[in-house]
Amino acid sequence: MQNDDNSRGQENNPELDTNDFESKVPSSDPIDEIYDIDELRGEAKKFRAIANRKAEPKEVKAPEVEVKGEYITKADMAKIAIREAKEQAPSEVQELWDDLFNIPLAGYDPLDAKSIVSNMQDRLAIYKTRNPKGEEKPDTSVLTETKATPTGTAPAPKAEVKEPKNFKLPKKPDEWYK
Repeated sequence: MQNDDNSRGQENNPELDTNDFESKVPSSDPIDEIYDIDELRGEAKKFRAIANRKAEPKEVKAPEVEVKGEYITKADMAKIAIREAKEQAPSEVQELWDDLFNIPLAGYDPLDAKSIVSNMQDRLAIYKTRNPKGEEKPDTSVLTETKATPTGTAPAPKAEVKEPKNFKLPKKPDEWYK
């Protein structure tokens, strides 16, 4: 096979060396550029650790309640729920909290803050209907106190004295049976 036309001279020709061909052509694959695997592994672990970082958990303070005994009572739990509800409520409800709390409205769980907030919003609707903030009506008391004066030659109207219905003046005993 050495005499074959296709294989003649290829073994000695340095231009056709396949090992040199790979090193002369730049590769577009980034994996081919990896030389130090340990350095790359360390860098990958660093980036993974950065990506998996979590924010530090915030410390949630328990509401401070004065406990008279060693157990928390239902009333203490209700006070805690009311405090939480006041913090969760919209600003309009917070401003009128004391007025709204005086409106009697049942149908809520006194130990659940969300239930208290929804109940307070219902109370706000009732408060708005009872205390509308519309335009103030002009004072008409002055207009009703003045009496009409006749003009011209017409006679003045006579004032009528109205007696209450079913009211009769007392009679003397002689007239009782007549």
